[in-house]
Amino acid sequence: MYIYGASGLWTHTQEMMKKGKFDAIEFANIVLDIIYHVVITIMLFQVPGVFR
Repeated sequence: MYIYGASGLWTHTQEMMKKGKFDAIEFANIVLDIIYHVVITIMLFQVPGVFR
C-alpha cells in the first residue's frame, strides 16, 4: 500500500512540476496522498504484532 501511495505522490508532484505553475487539483491530490500515508501508518500501529 505504501508503494501505491508513494507512486501517486510522485506522479502528482511531477505533473505539477511539468506544468510549471500552481494547480489546485494537483495540490489537493498531493495533500490527499500525504494524508493517505499518515492514515495507513496509524492503522499499522493499531494492529498488534505487525512489527515483530
